[in-house]
Amino acid sequence: MLASSFVPWQLSFDPQHQLLRQRWSGQYSMQVFRQAMQQALQVVHELRVRRWLFELEGLPHLRLEDQAWLSAALRPGLPLLPVQQLAIVFSSNLYNQLVAESIMATDARLNRCDMQFFADAAAAGEWLTDPATATLGAAQWRLSA
Repeated sequence: MLASSFVPWQLSFDPQHQLLRQRWSGQYSMQVFRQAMQQALQVVHELRVRRWLFELEGLPHLRLEDQAWLSAALRPGLPLLPVQQLAIVFSSNLYNQLVAESIMATDARLNRCDMQFFADAAAAGEWLTDPATATLGAAQWRLSA
């Protein structure tokens, strides 16, 4: 299990199961957000991630310009990634969840992975793990602060 911090992300990766847990932990600005999303896609590509737990707790409401940028710049890149399962966690931000669902629904033809939205990371982790990955224990889901 590898754990690291790339501002504004906290990352935990299990190479055996090709599972990445990524949590937003930074300050929000449009520039930081855009750089962070590009960085996230690069990490997923480089690590050949198949299962991705993407936590966006603490991210403020995505403004219209953020939404347009996400749809235009990032969304088309998702099908090029090796991701088979994507769990997105917006535990207390229903607005951002609706934004993300709208972007994904608009561009559904480009989406090759199985994607679900969750209110908490534990439920997302359970969904991402199956009998083949049952060896992942609760301690492995924790990220260092």
